Amino acid sequence: ADGTQEGGARAEVERGPRPRAPGRVQPAAVGGLGEGRRGAPAARRRAGGHPSGRHL
Repeated sequence: ADGTQEGGARAEVERGPRPRAPGRVQPAAVGGLGEGRRGAPAARRRAGGHPSGRHL
């Protein structure tokens, strides 16, 4: 029982920070940095169809 509890606690600690970090990076990226990664189509639409959609 102790071994499983310790492993579970460690698994939670390891899984906790990982999802949280990307969760914070995603909204920040969507604000403007993500236009080149995620919102490539959105950036192109906002830019009006410029060939340099990534660089905007």
